[in-house]
Formats: sequence, structure tokens, C-alpha cells
Amino acid sequence: MNADPSVGGDYFTGLDPNAVGTHDPAFLPFAHNNTELFAELLPDGVTMRNPRRCNAFSLVFRAVRDGGPCDVEVVTQPPAASAHDKGMGLIMNMAKHTALLQPWIKMRPSPYVLRLFSVSTGTLGVGLVTDTGGRASLWEYVTQRPNMDLADLQLLAGQVARGLGHLHRQSPPIVHGNLSARSVRVIDAYNCPLVKIADFGPILDVRAELRPGQCKAYHREAVPSRERIRWAAPELLQAMVQPAPPPAKGKAQPSVPSVASDVWALGVTIWEAFSHGRLPYSELLNEEHVVHAVAVQGARLQRPVRCPASNWELVAKCFARSPKDRPTALAVSDIPDFKNQRSDECEANYR
Repeated sequence: MNADPSVGGDYFTGLDPNAVGTHDPAFLPFAHNNTELFAELLPDGVTMRNPRRCNAFSLVFRAVRDGGPCDVEVVTQPPAASAHDKGMGLIMNMAKHTALLQPWIKMRPSPYVLRLFSVSTGTLGVGLVTDTGGRASLWEYVTQRPNMDLADLQLLAGQVARGLGHLHRQSPPIVHGNLSARSVRVIDAYNCPLVKIADFGPILDVRAELRPGQCKAYHREAVPSRERIRWAAPELLQAMVQPAPPPAKGKAQPSVPSVASDVWALGVTIWEAFSHGRLPYSELLNEEHVVHAVAVQGARLQRPVRCPASNWELVAKCFARSPKDRPTALAVSDIPDFKNQRSDECEANYR
């Protein structure tokens, strides 16, 4: 998500409106010298240290929880006038729906999913206490290593698939809704890279009272934000091609993010890894062209040069037009090259 360059420190209620905002690199030293401002977002037992990194509307601090390292992500709340796209509704609604993150907090830990310990709200925004997520996203990791071993790329792809499969195996399933190489963190653990699926914002919850295959999008509308278009399944893009009137009573509802659309995004994320961070559909100059190509013309990402054909055979099925024809995330994780001795060692050491 890109920050609005016209917006400054008035993201933060009560702070100097001339102070820099989180989108400005100067915000890191500002936060470093004013950590007490964020103390209200810390639960008991968590001590905040220095800032680690900042994104468009969030700031991640190093912290200590019960004697062990953790991260505290502060998601800021910009005023409505500064919400430059529909995606901003995600941040503005998080404080109202933190209870919906409880399934992520309560689920059995996985080596491949960033663990969420607690969520707190305050005047500055929302504070999420998580396991330490490392310094690099998957996108940064593969971009900075153009000559990394094929076995490591396969290891990373399998770990992302297993992490997503873990979310989908919950009861009810958790739909991530925002999977990409940028929403996955990479740490070095047990002598091998270890991915952790992160980005709790757009978490979706598949409720039992809904019809099979449906889910309730608490934080994200059915139409993808502009930043999500290149990772979105065609059923989500269709409403952008030919907006339809509200369905009649008893008729099917517009498509919303689902387990199947997550699998589509998984395919794109694996493509990003094997392409060393290339932009999906980079030959298409703007998002409008991507929408038309994918939703109308049936355009699909092609096998990256570094991805073996035997691996791509199942990954390509993630891009099936019909959601029911896509494999599960766990099926993708079972590709033989994606599950090797090193990944088994990571899981064994994690436990």
C-alpha cells in the first residue's frame, strides 16, 4: 500500500501535526526517541525496545515478551480524509474488529505462520504482539539473492504452501486474503531459511453458517484494492470488468476472498519466488490491463525459467479459472521437491 505523500504526523491523535508520518524514513528516529508514546498498546509482560522497520501505515518495534524476543507492530489510524483508497478501510476498522483475530491467536502454532500473541487498541492505533518476523520479506530475500540455490527456492515455496495450508486447516478455515511475497517474512533458522506468513490485517473467517465456499470479508471488500490486482483471482476481478447490480434475494452473492482465491495468490507468490521478485504480469503496464487480461482474456503467468517443469505442473493448476478446480495449499506443499530433508529438520527443531 502506498502512503499519501500529503499526509504527515496527524496520523497520530495528539501528536505534533508537523511531525513526520510512518511513510517517511525520518519517522524511525522519531519513534526511537518517543517509544513511551506507544506504551498504551503494550499488554503486561511486553517491553518495547527500538524500532525495527516501518511500512506505509505500520511501525515494527523489537520487544521482549516473557524474557524472549518478539515484535510489536503498531498499525496507525489515518483520518478518513487521508484514506486515499478503499484499502485504508482495513486499518480504520481493525480497532473495531480485533476480536476477529482471536482464531489466529488461538490456533496451534506453525513454523510457517507468524505467531500472533495479542492485539491491543489505543488512540495511536492497533498494537499486535507477534513472534519475531525477521528483517526481510520473501520478496526482498529472493530479490537480493539472484543466484540462490534451486533447492532453497523450492524449500521456500513449500514452506509458504504449508503455512497457507495450516491456516486453511483451522476450523473454521482462516482465509488470508492478502498473500504475496511481500506479506511473507523470512528468517534464518536452523541453518536454513524459514518463512513465516504474516500480514494479519485482511484476515478472513469462514463461518459455518455460510454456504460452503463462502466467507465473510470483515476487513476487505469483494473488489480488490489496486495494490492487490496482480495477485487476485479472476472471480474477484470480474466485478471490476462489468459491475453488476446488487443480487436479487436468494441469488448468489458477489465473489469474496476464499480458500480458493488464496490458492491462486499462492501460485503467484511461488511464481514471484522463482522469478526472484519480478512483478507479476510485468509486461502489462497498468492494473486495468491486468484486470482485462486475467478476467476476460484468460491470461496466466508462465513458468519461470528457474522453476522445473515437474514443479510447475501442479503450481499452474492454482490458476484454474474455476475455483473448484484449483488444488489445495497442502497438495502444493506435497510436491516432492518442495518437501525435503531440510524442511523436515526445520519442523522438528521448531517443535
